[in-house]
Amino acid sequence: FDLSKKLFSIEIVEDEKGANGWHRDVRLFHIYEEGVINEEAIGSFYFDPYQRLQKDMGCFAMSIEHIRKPSSKPLIAISMDINPPMWEDSVQTMDVQNVTNLFHEFGHSLQHLLGDVKLGAYSGAQLIEEDASEVISQFMEYWLFEGGMLQSISSHIESGEPLPLEAVNLIQQQRKATKANELLHRLFLGQLEVELNTTFDPHGDDSIISLQRKLAEKYCPHHLPPKGNIDPLIQIFQSNASGRSTQQYRYLFSELISADAFDAFLDNDGQILEDKVLRSRGMEFRKHFLNGGSKRSTIDAFKQFRGRQMNSTALLSRYDL
Repeated sequence: FDLSKKLFSIEIVEDEKGANGWHRDVRLFHIYEEGVINEEAIGSFYFDPYQRLQKDMGCFAMSIEHIRKPSSKPLIAISMDINPPMWEDSVQTMDVQNVTNLFHEFGHSLQHLLGDVKLGAYSGAQLIEEDASEVISQFMEYWLFEGGMLQSISSHIESGEPLPLEAVNLIQQQRKATKANELLHRLFLGQLEVELNTTFDPHGDDSIISLQRKLAEKYCPHHLPPKGNIDPLIQIFQSNASGRSTQQYRYLFSELISADAFDAFLDNDGQILEDKVLRSRGMEFRKHFLNGGSKRSTIDAFKQFRGRQMNSTALLSRYDL
């Protein structure tokens, strides 16, 4: 919440009357422009943090109410899969992946909550291009691993001490290694999907299995599928059958944009900008990427924000590639 206030000049306040939601764990929050919390909220979201029986697994953010007329406000639900505390008075703990997921889904929510578009169909993230749908969520993830954020939001369950710097460094190194491998895997799956739907000849000399093997050897030779394993192909066929074509490309292209956009918040030494400049840069980001909803393309939003075309330098350097 402090990060959102610093970047986008908003204040997030929990509803004092309670959520009156679908479960007693659900909480309701309202978003206001900074300094005007006594006025009408610009949007609200329900927060459903814990795993439970008969609840969908995984993490997601979904719109409950879009802007349909000037008097309506966006309403979002954020659902997480955090293990609930054993007892009602137990201290709740979260691991790094839980927190990463929370930053990610909150990014999706910001697209809906901060859209300032009169025509409802273009508000929020409703019509954002499929291959740019993960830009804001990935952008928010980066903040968790920069500028001392991990230490500032962590505390030992008993002593209350923040996460030691040595542990933070290990977490950052692990993330770099994991994300670098993930990038290579997405390149493999993305290229496999493209070739299956363009140049691959099912009646030709090469089988679909040999195509999978050839591309795996090129993009991720350190983690080849076992002989006879067709899980990568199944993953592509399943995503295509459910209407999510170019699934891997979506994440790749989104991360290319988000990494380059995030680079605008770092100085020449790779450190987070000082607060005054950071706030100004954050409001520019809000103006171009969030306020506009879907009324302009993500590429145009990026050009207006950065003043140039995007490139892959920021993404590759982020993971030491």
